Amino acid sequence: MSELKIARNNQQTIDSLQKTDAGIDATMSLVNTDYHPFNGADNANPFANVASADNPLSNISDVTVAITLQQTAAPCPRIENASSANQIACEYYEIRSQYAPANSGIATTLREGVRRQIIAH
Repeated sequence: MSELKIARNNQQTIDSLQKTDAGIDATMSLVNTDYHPFNGADNANPFANVASADNPLSNISDVTVAITLQQTAAPCPRIENASSANQIACEYYEIRSQYAPANSGIATTLREGVRRQIIAH
């Protein structure tokens, strides 16, 4: 009987990790669309304005995603001798995806860093 519990817990852990990762993948799939999630500010719910037909998380419940702007107009990792080195800046974001179904006892959180190049001011 304990083998079945262990197998079930392992499967729940794998499912939880996959669903949490789907939140990050879904967020990245919005880049270069009308719903581009990286706009120079924190974004508590990048899917708030996404039409349900376009929402890549519409079939996955209990996943929440938030984006936090970590740093704006920061230097980018570039070759210093590049002709445009002083014309490009970077914004650094953290995507936080969490899967926490009610009454399951399982909650998984993944964080991923994203760098976006912008034109420096």
